[in-house]
Amino acid sequence: MRQIYLIAFILFIFTAFMSAGFFHEDEHFQLLEFANYKMGNVQSADLPWEFEQQMRPTFQVGIVYLVFSAMKSIGIFDPFTMTTILRIMAACLSFFALYKFFHKYKTEFSNQTAVKWFAGLSFFLWYVPFISVRFSSESFGVIFMLLAIAYYHTTGHKKTSPLNYLMIGLFLGLSFISRYQMGFMILGMGLWVLIIRRESIKTIVLMFLGFLMSIGIGILCDYWFYGNWVVSAYNYFYQNLVENKAAGFGTSPFWFYTMNTPLFVFPLFGLVIVPCVIAFFIKYPRHLVTWLLIPFLLIHHFIGHKEMRFLFPVAPFLPFVIIMVLEKWNWIKKLRFLKYPFWVLNILFLLIMSCKPAYDNLGVFKYLYRKAENRPVYFIGDQNPFRMWIPEIAKQPYRPGVDLTMHFYYQPGFYPHAVKNIGVLDSSLTVNHQTSLFVTRTTSYHDLYEPEMTKLGIEHKVVYNTYHSYFKSLNLGNWMSAQDVGVWTIVEVKH
Repeated sequence: MRQIYLIAFILFIFTAFMSAGFFHEDEHFQLLEFANYKMGNVQSADLPWEFEQQMRPTFQVGIVYLVFSAMKSIGIFDPFTMTTILRIMAACLSFFALYKFFHKYKTEFSNQTAVKWFAGLSFFLWYVPFISVRFSSESFGVIFMLLAIAYYHTTGHKKTSPLNYLMIGLFLGLSFISRYQMGFMILGMGLWVLIIRRESIKTIVLMFLGFLMSIGIGILCDYWFYGNWVVSAYNYFYQNLVENKAAGFGTSPFWFYTMNTPLFVFPLFGLVIVPCVIAFFIKYPRHLVTWLLIPFLLIHHFIGHKEMRFLFPVAPFLPFVIIMVLEKWNWIKKLRFLKYPFWVLNILFLLIMSCKPAYDNLGVFKYLYRKAENRPVYFIGDQNPFRMWIPEIAKQPYRPGVDLTMHFYYQPGFYPHAVKNIGVLDSSLTVNHQTSLFVTRTTSYHDLYEPEMTKLGIEHKVVYNTYHSYFKSLNLGNWMSAQDVGVWTIVEVKH
């Protein structure tokens, strides 16, 4: 097992270096831009609507602020290095939590084949490293949840120090103040402790005190960030459930997760998830994992606004659930003919997900941050690469404006300029007489803009492409369309 742990740890760190950017915009705007605001680099008016409603937890924002402040104190100002450090932190914490969870529950399997499958799926399933290195609320919520479970003695009544129960409660609280939706898992564990485990009053009180300590940390973080005493958890649930603003981002039917999980996860693995989870609940109704997952899954099925990332906290439990079910009915041996096709495809997907950036625009940001050298930067119309236009937000009256700008990746004094067309760009270049950069979101720069630049006498040289030019020949079905925000070209221009 030591070799598996070592390979997995190296893979997690490698993914942390390669997986630049974010899976969802909340990972950026609710953490990096919030910390950027607290460091005095952005105005509150440029933050998402959640800031005004004081509804986001700020525990992780405080961590980002401390890490970035420490790095700046030693002369590190590069935002890409800073975010890499955050992902390495998330990778280390996720690996440790997964290791502790695996080490605790591997004893529930009766043969080594099942244990090996449990280990392989826990650390090397294609999406595990990718979501584990995300410095996001989903990742931190499940990290502390796994640690709470790992340090809790679920079998027998072993003598445990009061400090251990206090620490378990602390982990549960940290899980909650990282992501409020984890409260449904915490509720499930609390009911299990009371009804199934029947812990002593002393144990329950110690765990509750630890939980309250974390809640206190969360309230202090909110006061530090928002500038007044506020219970952001209450605001979060009030705005999303009472005011129903979450539904403004789109709603999906009750069966959304059931239908999309097999497609989202992986055909050979995804197909078994739903039936195995249901079978596990039926076969092991008194198991802690059952009590954790049922309230979490039920609530998320009933909430109208659904996204697959909302179920990321369930991901670490799936290998255990599935292998437990397959081992119980001896299906591991019956399905062994699928072993090699599964792992070949899984490793292929694993390599892709571990090597690619999480957000394609990061290459554009990095080039402009490190190469612009105070040169003017121009873009056509609304094609500002630093802006994330979110149609569902733009339609809502509680979010003024139609986009959010990623100021975190701006150099000091940097400001990209919008021009209506190449003619206006030519006029601007004539005035400033300075070598500038022109950024455009298209795979057809040479057809759309180059002829007119040549005609107007603008010197031009392509210095950056999101995808190499030979990918254009593979653009079957226009998958790299002009509307794809991940396709960018940067051109050095001068009159």
